[in-house]
Amino acid sequence: MIPRIVGLALILAAAAQVAASAPCDMKPAGAAQRVFAQVDEKHAWREFPKIENVPSLDLQGGVSAEVWNEAGVALLVRTVQPGEDFWIYTKYCFAENGPLVYCDLEVRTAWGWGYHAEGPFTDGRFRPASERFFDTEKNQSIPIPQDANDISDSLKPTIYADTGRLPFWKLIEKRP
Repeated sequence: MIPRIVGLALILAAAAQVAASAPCDMKPAGAAQRVFAQVDEKHAWREFPKIENVPSLDLQGGVSAEVWNEAGVALLVRTVQPGEDFWIYTKYCFAENGPLVYCDLEVRTAWGWGYHAEGPFTDGRFRPASERFFDTEKNQSIPIPQDANDISDSLKPTIYADTGRLPFWKLIEKRP
């Protein structure tokens, strides 16, 4: 029993450390201040008044982005990339001066499993402090699914090392 308690304490401590290392509120309460989307690979990024105004995204390359700016602290960007077999949800936390400092990735598949990883971006690399595969209905951890290797590239976040590398950054700069 004691090893289980110690193990649980270590897991809880690691989770607290992961949450404390991101300067952004990774679960913002209100609506995004800015919303952008690339409806498909053929069209450029555009700004929309609200996420509800974004048209249906193409399942082969559409992506939306919501942006929260915590003045003087950080910039949080959440992207959603839909697909036929899986959807990718990524949150990026950028420090006030622009560099990526934290990333949270979730992939949810049509096959009933998902993958979640989060952690800091340091020394030019995403370093997951926690990661797991899970059952999408029960949200319970599961062993690595057999077909996870089929989409291994999608289980890695697209990295934008600083805000200037975001594909819609020029639109952000146009308006305060």
